[in-house]
Amino acid sequence: MTDIVQITDTQKLKLELLTLVSNDATAFKKATEFVGNDMLRFELFRTCYTQAHLQPTPVAKAEEAVTEAEQRLAIMGV
Repeated sequence: MTDIVQITDTQKLKLELLTLVSNDATAFKKATEFVGNDMLRFELFRTCYTQAHLQPTPVAKAEEAVTEAEQRLAIMGV
């Protein structure tokens, strides 16, 4: 019997981002470019993305989320 291959932390992070941006490839690319493998950036992006409810598309939400998250990182001095 074949063992089940476990998901890595990096794969889990990317899967969560892909789900968050509704499987939109362009939004996913923007998100992964910003987040990388950084959990703080991921949490900030996720928070900002969910608050970008006025934006009409996943790409617009991702762009706003990156901008907002960068501002929050600057405020935090990170």
